[in-house]
Amino acid sequence: MHTLPTLSLMERVLFLRHVPLFADLAPPDLKHIAAIADERLFHDAELIARQDDPGDELFIIVSGEVAVRERAGGQAEQEITRRQAGEVVGEMSIIAQESRVASLLAVGAVRVLSVDHKQFASMLRERPEISLAVMRVLIARLKEREARQLLSQ
Repeated sequence: MHTLPTLSLMERVLFLRHVPLFADLAPPDLKHIAAIADERLFHDAELIARQDDPGDELFIIVSGEVAVRERAGGQAEQEITRRQAGEVVGEMSIIAQESRVASLLAVGAVRVLSVDHKQFASMLRERPEISLAVMRVLIARLKEREARQLLSQ
């Protein structure tokens, strides 16, 4: 099996500079996030996270696409959106400290940086600007969900 080489700390910092959630952070803060994040690689159709499982980490998509799939009202799981490189998934569950509201599935090869709940909570306490960025992401996700619900009626 062929795996991609891991990203260096500098490559992670440079990548994080372009992630909207972290774009306003100073280089030392980006370096801290880059150092604490775990790098993971998922293969095509591999489950990254399952709906209803504990939401104890968020994922920053470095490369590839992630299908966000949701099961509602006893129906089969359906894809509700896709997330691309530079986007974050799993933030709602990690903030609410609740189970995941959707499953995450790799579409092709997907590389992510994962941050667990304890590390993420620490970042929010130490860097209020991340909290504001997270709020912007959450508002966008809530608007998307509302739009999907309106379309399905």
